[in-house]
Amino acid sequence: MRKIVVVLWLAILGVGVAGYGWSVERHRDDVAKAASLVSRHLLAFEEQPGLDLSSYLARGEQAEQELAADLLQMQSADWAGAETKRDAAIAFNARAISVIRTYTRFRMSNLRVGLTQRRLLEDERALALETDPTLKGPASQRLQTDKDKYGAEQREYQHLATAIGMQCEMLLRANDGVNAAFGEGSGLDATTRAFMKKLI
Repeated sequence: MRKIVVVLWLAILGVGVAGYGWSVERHRDDVAKAASLVSRHLLAFEEQPGLDLSSYLARGEQAEQELAADLLQMQSADWAGAETKRDAAIAFNARAISVIRTYTRFRMSNLRVGLTQRRLLEDERALALETDPTLKGPASQRLQTDKDKYGAEQREYQHLATAIGMQCEMLLRANDGVNAAFGEGSGLDATTRAFMKKLI
């Protein structure tokens, strides 16, 4: 009878250790997935110069949804005995979502600024070439409207440039935490880290 109890305790202990190991390994995989999605999103235009914006936006939205689902799973998982790993993985995943979301907005803002700048140049050319005094007023008004719009878009772009810099800095700090908790090389690759440092 005593042997049966010992065997049962050992079996329970073995299952617990295996479950803990599986849980930690699964969350290590979640961190690797988050790192991969961040890398793919940030470097998309460098790796695929012909990428169209609608595909980029769709991929970014899908990445955000996947990471949000993983984050919910991490937050509800049993991390007994692995609180440091839990905190590192959750912080990394949450920061990854923020970087993807902010960088998408940053790219959109950059596009808007470029389009408005092009329209502004066209308006200036049209005003310079306009000889009819009755059409000069509306052309001048259109130019002023586009100047105001361009100024507002520039301010938004600068705000988002600052925001993406801060988000990248926080993700790099979370990356250090993941490397400390799960082992070196568990987070972002060197190329992605270097790209993010340029945004800071």
